[in-house]
Amino acid sequence: MEIYWDNVNAPTVFDTDDTPVTDKIYSHRYPNFQSPLTRTFQVRYRAYTGMICVNDEIRDIIVNASPLTQFTAMPGICLDATPRQITQATELGGLAGTGVYTGPGVNPTGLFNPVTAGVGIHTIRYTFTAANGCTHYTQQTIEVYPRPVSKFVSLLPSCEKNLIRFSDSSIANAASLNTWSIDFGDGTPVVSYPNNTNLSHVFNVFGNYNVVLQVINNRGCTSVPYTLPVKVNPLPRVDFTLPKVCLPVGNATFTDLSTIPDNTQGQFKYKWDFGDGFASPTGSDTSVVKNPVYNYRNLGTYSVSLRVTSNNNCIDSTIKQLVDVFPQPKAAFASKDSLCLGDLVNFTDQSDGIVSGITQWNWNFGNGVTSSVQNPNYLYTIPGTFNVQLSVNSSEGCVSDTAYKVIRVWPYPALAPVPDIVMLEDGIKKITGFPANAGYQYLWTPPTYLDDPTSPNPTIVKPKDDILYSISITGRGGCLIQSQLFVKVLKMPKPPNTFTPNGDGINDFWEINHLYDYPGCIVEVYNTAGTIVHRSVGYPTPWDGKWKGQQLPAGTYYYVIDPKNGRSRQAGYVTILR
Repeated sequence: MEIYWDNVNAPTVFDTDDTPVTDKIYSHRYPNFQSPLTRTFQVRYRAYTGMICVNDEIRDIIVNASPLTQFTAMPGICLDATPRQITQATELGGLAGTGVYTGPGVNPTGLFNPVTAGVGIHTIRYTFTAANGCTHYTQQTIEVYPRPVSKFVSLLPSCEKNLIRFSDSSIANAASLNTWSIDFGDGTPVVSYPNNTNLSHVFNVFGNYNVVLQVINNRGCTSVPYTLPVKVNPLPRVDFTLPKVCLPVGNATFTDLSTIPDNTQGQFKYKWDFGDGFASPTGSDTSVVKNPVYNYRNLGTYSVSLRVTSNNNCIDSTIKQLVDVFPQPKAAFASKDSLCLGDLVNFTDQSDGIVSGITQWNWNFGNGVTSSVQNPNYLYTIPGTFNVQLSVNSSEGCVSDTAYKVIRVWPYPALAPVPDIVMLEDGIKKITGFPANAGYQYLWTPPTYLDDPTSPNPTIVKPKDDILYSISITGRGGCLIQSQLFVKVLKMPKPPNTFTPNGDGINDFWEINHLYDYPGCIVEVYNTAGTIVHRSVGYPTPWDGKWKGQQLPAGTYYYVIDPKNGRSRQAGYVTILR
């Protein structure tokens, strides 16, 4: 038997069956076509008996167009993905009909739910049934990827305002992890990191936080969120007082004022750096005690830092500028260093506070007497040598050095009263009564008529007029005492040789100059006969040319004047004119 399935178009192509039997079924797949809707094929059935006898049966068969489906590869899908509509399956012939999906996790319309299917590789079939009842299907696989697993821990210490690092131990369940997304639970935006080597965050406020991590692998699969409780410890609130430092001692006491909200400041550890670049050896300007004392030696501004570590190893620090480093005030004063007993000493403060005002003065006058007046006056009551001291305090409480000065208080030279001197105009007389002292200086003023005005007892030589001398005696320490000495100079009497006692008020008396300086003098006047016509002891009233109340006649008369006081008698004549 031979069957020609397409006798018209392929008359030489046939199938042969050498053992045909009744009711045997033969089948043939005609080429798939989609247009036209039907095709007619001529089928020839030829039967042989032996090699010669033959009989043909020819019939026409109508073949409907068959749908042609295509199902392209589908990408994998993550287990956590939302259901996906499969769009990779299509019918290419444009035939009317309906396509249906079958397989794990897919509904007939092609909505694939990875959770329903589960992790693994699944086969999905797409069957299209045309309106003529012909069907065609195509199959494709889809892989449901497992979710990555997120897991991490925080690294200590965990302190507010400090970078807290996290160590990741997430599992990719794929080639790699691509993204780490963390919600730190403190109200800040979720942060995504491209790798797990820099997972960190700064919590600005201490407290307990739930930090949530999700990771995404290279397939785009997201992990189940992993929540990590994180305790963020408070930082120490670092503070301290700055002292005022007075050189040269430079004693600086620092007082810690640091606290912490959890009240564990009793467990603090301290590290002070006093910022002293002059410290020797280098680095010795540190301390680990709570309230340290440090000695500065130089003026300047110092950056003092305090670092405090809490019991949770949370560290904070602060730096303050120590500017109150004051130089030692310099005490100084001015005064006489030598004075005379009874003189008031004026002490003038010349101290310098350098950078501050002076508020306290501490005087010691060297005899146990003190004063706090800035510019005191003081009267020493006994002579001697006194070591005067002054120290001052500045407004910053800094104590100066001590200024010293030796003051010598000298006694005045002793001087007894000396009587005035009376001497003749042309005489020579030595001043006595001023004992010489080798340590004294003498000065007579004016130096007139004196042979040596620097001698304690000079000689007066031929004075011409009365004179008042002052003697200045300067003892030790310049102590000066003064006295006066009056020298009465007895001048030679000078009687005139005429006078006119006529009562006209002019030259009515015999006026004898300088005779009044000789109170014991004797004045005698004689006429030419040698008879005395006037005599007086002393000359209190000048002679008026009378004798016993009667006017003497005009003429020449002779006189003898005995001045006494060591001066020789003087004789001459005087003429009375009428």
